[in-house]
Amino acid sequence: MRHPTRHLHDYIDGETTPRRRQAIEAHLSRCACCRAAVAEERRLRSRLRSARVPDAGPELSARLRYVAAAQSGCPESGGPLPEQPQKVLDRRSHALAAAGAVAAAGAVLLGGAYYAGSILEVPAQTGARAAMAAGWDEVAGGGSLGADQLQLLRAHGWTCPELADLGLKLESARSLRVQGRPAVEMTFTADGERIRLVEQHPLPGEDNQPVINAVTGRPVSEDGFSVAGPQTGPAVFGSDEHPGQQVVAAGSVTYTFESSLPEKSLPRAVEELSLLESARLARVGADPEPMERIVRGLAMFTRTGWSL
Repeated sequence: MRHPTRHLHDYIDGETTPRRRQAIEAHLSRCACCRAAVAEERRLRSRLRSARVPDAGPELSARLRYVAAAQSGCPESGGPLPEQPQKVLDRRSHALAAAGAVAAAGAVLLGGAYYAGSILEVPAQTGARAAMAAGWDEVAGGGSLGADQLQLLRAHGWTCPELADLGLKLESARSLRVQGRPAVEMTFTADGERIRLVEQHPLPGEDNQPVINAVTGRPVSEDGFSVAGPQTGPAVFGSDEHPGQQVVAAGSVTYTFESSLPEKSLPRAVEELSLLESARLARVGADPEPMERIVRGLAMFTRTGWSL
């Protein structure tokens, strides 16, 4: 079949027929371009879902309470609408108010697009390792991690990937150290499969360190791992003797995978993280203009169906 570009969104949303889904998956197994498009779409959705929504201010909260009370038929319980003008607006006032609403909506849309377009940017490397290590000490410190703590780690630069779009459910998460370096372990499950994912980052000042297999705590070379696939972008290490283990190394981050069913979801999970790091490496040093960020964000809204 040709590239099923116009059906990929329905495929990601799980809204295709079983026959079409089977055809698309067969195509994806052969087409690296479409696989990359699907992985990028899933990553964008994951990053948008994990983005923190700021709390509403006091005035907005009061107005929301007033509207909710009015809709429930008990407007008196909501109290007076704060700073509500008492006089009736004339036609000019209505026109000005409408124009202001349109302008405000446009500002919100552009602001949202600017923010969404910035999600793909790679944080500056200067001080990034120190910030990640400090964030790990502050948030994790050893022990189990909840959803809020994972979100805080992401704010400090950690990936802590969500793999829900691959059908994997996060079962547990905890912090640990691998060869003395901060790490986060996440365990995912799906249909009898269990995948353990360990994200590692070097300490400040560390360079040219060997790639560590978090399962054994040894360098991948000592475990008999070699690079599989293309030599460009993130390196994926694997071994025929350990089919359930794979290591992805890119820049200053290493992901170690261990799966109970290596032929099931492990290849897709490894590919997802590899494409994520490929996108980051490709953008290192880029400093897009504000308009470029807005255009990129608007494109994200259009592709993923997000609205404000």
